Amino acid sequence: MNNTGYTDAEIEAMVDEYFSSLLPERSAQDWLDLFDNDLDEWIYPGILCDSYTMFVGAPKSGKSQTAVEVAAAITRGRPFLGVDSTRGNAPGNVLFITTESNGPKENLGRLIAADADINRVWIDQAAASGTVPEASYTAAEAGNLSLVVVDHIPGLCASRGVDTNSLDAVGVILSVASRFNSANVPVLFVHHANKGYSGDPVGAASGHSSIAGLMRHLVGFKMAGNKAFTTLRFNGNITGGFDDPVKVSLGRNGRLSLVNSQQPKAATGTDAAEAVMAEIAKSIPGPTTKKAVYEAVAYELTKRGFTNNRGSSYSVESIKKKLNGMGTLVWDAKEGFAQS
Repeated sequence: MNNTGYTDAEIEAMVDEYFSSLLPERSAQDWLDLFDNDLDEWIYPGILCDSYTMFVGAPKSGKSQTAVEVAAAITRGRPFLGVDSTRGNAPGNVLFITTESNGPKENLGRLIAADADINRVWIDQAAASGTVPEASYTAAEAGNLSLVVVDHIPGLCASRGVDTNSLDAVGVILSVASRFNSANVPVLFVHHANKGYSGDPVGAASGHSSIAGLMRHLVGFKMAGNKAFTTLRFNGNITGGFDDPVKVSLGRNGRLSLVNSQQPKAATGTDAAEAVMAEIAKSIPGPTTKKAVYEAVAYELTKRGFTNNRGSSYSVESIKKKLNGMGTLVWDAKEGFAQS
């Protein structure tokens, strides 16, 4: 016994307990909770992923317009170019970070033409120092943003006095985007292409090669010589994208459309799986609980062999998110899920 009132063995045990509690900030379980147990990386399969996506192309090739169209689709909870969101049809909030002097007006005009819900859109004009208002990060960390669009990377780097050919450009990008990413908010970057770009979007990205390397998914934009359409080409590290390039055109109404009724189809079975989810959910009679329905749907989907884009069984949390995001379903505790 010493003058602390504890034995030496007790003090040693407390010291050991303290030091063993010193761990990194966020555990694997913390991340899983943040992701709601859903490890699907796609938002719009083949177009937008849930981390860093980059649209890259020459000026006037349609990359900024397409970014606006994606944002508009999210604000309305609707498909984009015929591709459904993996997060259901619940609308979300979008933040634009523009580096151009006319950015707010230009984006507003495009958003209105794209039938966006502008009450769900916020626009930050990046300061001369390339910084973003703290309120935007706070909103992301509170779960109030579904997408951040950064238009564009060269402007962001220039505001910090950094050449995009320098490795420091990656540091600039991360200084703006990493907090959004840590809050599980996807970031879509718009970037310029190298002169003479004709193929793969990874090689197209101007500046240091690490800029493209930072991205999880890339979409390249190449306008036809007659400017009648733009071809989208895809590259990245996520399975379940498009099998082939997709051609789009910009109509007089300022809206994107598919050329010659071409229907892009992502190599994914999520559309079929979601239809089956809805049918199974509606077939479960009430009175019941939502939790019981989610678990029953998960069991039945696994039994029938349905998997997500990663080849894994759908989790209960993933099914919860998808069913609650389906505008075609309504919930009643006595009746269960029914067609709206």
